[in-house]
Amino acid sequence: MHQGSFELLHRSLCHFSNNVHLVTDTLGDGELRKLIQELRSDPCLTEYSPDQSRELIRNLFKSEGILAMVFDQGKNTKGNKVQLFGKDSTLFLRLPQLVNQMGAGIVTFRTFTKGGLRGKIVIRFEKYYPPKYKGDLINEIAQEVETWIAEHPSQWSWNYHGNFKA
Repeated sequence: MHQGSFELLHRSLCHFSNNVHLVTDTLGDGELRKLIQELRSDPCLTEYSPDQSRELIRNLFKSEGILAMVFDQGKNTKGNKVQLFGKDSTLFLRLPQLVNQMGAGIVTFRTFTKGGLRGKIVIRFEKYYPPKYKGDLINEIAQEVETWIAEHPSQWSWNYHGNFKA
């Protein structure tokens, strides 16, 4: 999960594994896409589109590694319907739920800033869900997200897929 910069998050994961898999939708064309590709050009990072999920799952279970993805937005994938602050919303957790049931542990993590513009960026691992988690993974993560938004509401912008309309 990201609250702030996904680019900072996946880079920090390289400290824990030389095999970090990113699941991302293609972001824009031209210069923005070139910049994103440059930010993600690290030997330990491999980027996948959602339609490459089958390949990713096969590779992930053949070797150790980390699957990193943004689950609060998705353009070309089906989401999970959840309630956030009493309103219908969507989180994109089908892939994490699948790999969890196949035997992978799930760790939620986020970034936020402390101390304003000149403050520090905090990158924090939040909660561990063990392999084949018996609880309600989707709704428990939704509750986490709701807490994160409530803690730092000014650091969230969720207008891109119709959430939280006035």
